[in-house]
Amino acid sequence: MEGEHILDAPAPAPMEPENYVYSGVWPRIAASLIDVLIILPVTLLITYLNYTNLNNYYYTGILGVAAAAAYHIYFLSQNGATPGKRAMNLKVICIDGSDVTVRVAFLRHLPVLVIGVLTFLMTYMMLQTADADTYGSLNWMSRMQYLASQNTALMSIPTWLNNIWFITSFIVLLVNTYNRTLHDFIAQTVVIKTQN
Repeated sequence: MEGEHILDAPAPAPMEPENYVYSGVWPRIAASLIDVLIILPVTLLITYLNYTNLNNYYYTGILGVAAAAAYHIYFLSQNGATPGKRAMNLKVICIDGSDVTVRVAFLRHLPVLVIGVLTFLMTYMMLQTADADTYGSLNWMSRMQYLASQNTALMSIPTWLNNIWFITSFIVLLVNTYNRTLHDFIAQTVVIKTQN
């Protein structure tokens, strides 16, 4: 309507506890671990490519962020569950009971995406001071230490943000009625149990 502000829009209908069985903490953690195992081959490939050449970081950093985002957004918007959530008989729905859309899946993944992009940007800045020849002459563990020594303070920013995000999300998950995390609140979603 003309003149109506988006903040004036009515809030979504509240969840009706008797209509759903909400996921507990442990099934959500198990689902996340399954998703990590599914994504692990891509992570190992990226790690290997980075090991072979310092310049690969420029490509693999954004590739890793994009792959993780695509994985979560695609599966949530297609059927409300990543493969890990499906394995644990869980589904993400909007708090009004509707299915997750691409927009909602994007909003749900947005904080992790922002931290991933920030990590990529910090890595990019760190790589500007690294020497490719020095990197190439080192063994694997020394290469990691060499990169870490380039700008420890710079790389600590996304690390701290990531830690704060996950710890805060876990605390929120533990203390609210419907076991929602921060990204559930951002996207107006909830995780429910499905029948086999």
